[in-house]
Amino acid sequence: MKTMSREYLIQKFNEATINKRLLLIEQDYARHELYLAIQEQYNFVYIQGHSLLGKDLDTFLKTINLEFQHQYPEQSPEFKSLTDLANFINQQSNFVLHISQYDLATSPKLNAILHDLSQQLTKHHSILIASSPIALHLYKNINPLVTVFDLTTHTSSNLEPTSHEFQTLQVYALGSPRAYVNGHPIVQWDGNLPRALFFYFIHHGMANRTNIFQTFWPGLSTADATNVFHVTKSKMHEKLDMRFIAFSGGFYRLITDMSLYYDVSQFKEAMQNADIAETDEERIKYYEDAIKIYRGPFLASLDYDWVKVQRDHLEGSYIDALVRIGMIYLTQTDYEKALKYFLRAFALTPRREDIIALILSIYADWNEQTAATRIFDRYKKAIIQPPAIEIPSHIQDAYNQIMKHNPDGD
Repeated sequence: MKTMSREYLIQKFNEATINKRLLLIEQDYARHELYLAIQEQYNFVYIQGHSLLGKDLDTFLKTINLEFQHQYPEQSPEFKSLTDLANFINQQSNFVLHISQYDLATSPKLNAILHDLSQQLTKHHSILIASSPIALHLYKNINPLVTVFDLTTHTSSNLEPTSHEFQTLQVYALGSPRAYVNGHPIVQWDGNLPRALFFYFIHHGMANRTNIFQTFWPGLSTADATNVFHVTKSKMHEKLDMRFIAFSGGFYRLITDMSLYYDVSQFKEAMQNADIAETDEERIKYYEDAIKIYRGPFLASLDYDWVKVQRDHLEGSYIDALVRIGMIYLTQTDYEKALKYFLRAFALTPRREDIIALILSIYADWNEQTAATRIFDRYKKAIIQPPAIEIPSHIQDAYNQIMKHNPDGD
């Protein structure tokens, strides 16, 4: 089968961008010749969808500013409005603002922002939204002004990117566990075991039989565990309608011929980026990315020991992100934002004395006796739970100092 040339694809894309400013495309087009062609022939800024999750116009522009300043360090653009952004884009020669995995961020507010931006762009300056097929059709229905750039109409054999089949796998383990193969959700797993085995491989990447058997069937003989494992593995592959692990060198490993999005990996990457960021603004951006990706406890419906260990670790990292971003705002004397993050962290771990101390310090500055009493009472109830601890003297002193202050100044 013949793949259409890169020249032909970019010609069709150029034709589409003459009159259309907001284009939709299936997420897995990144494996296609068109993706390479756009990067070669267009000025190209890439933004991951999850970084735009929950953005209003101000926070959208802050995220956009960071990405554009990275791409254009000499010009160091700073946009204060969509008009500023549109004017900068229109000054570039052939430009694509690429938003990947838009189904992780789509909202009526963000849809409206992108629509307003697209209305100010000139020909060959476009927003290209890449998303799952399901999300594309939903977005098309709510915004009929956008255009779906259908690769299947520009290639032979419904898009053949390479000489072998290539799959896209999206996996979410934080919050409600779910998986999508080529944009289609896995609804039935034929039991909990194939589902648990799937998430085990996604999270670990590779494992030998000893580790697998000890995790899932510690009470079975090797022969019995082998039989159950192969049956479970077959069910897992059947439900996925794809083969995503292979045996090599004594290990079962994820195959390389697939595009994998795993929210846990994205969360860890955001935390690592925050750790090495050079400015507070960058750190805030990456911590916010991590916070948005973390939508709930890790694989909450599974009770395996390895899951519990990872769940505690990831929740701890999430709490650290809340505290660290709160500390940045505290140093910037933005006490309201700092308190918002400290309270979210406190709700998850009300026994941590550093968090209650930070909250009480803000209430002391504000002379908020009622709020201080409410949070202190919650703290006392938490620390009497096993294993019970005494109230640290500095926490008690901080609370007492707030309550001694006379708000009327008498």
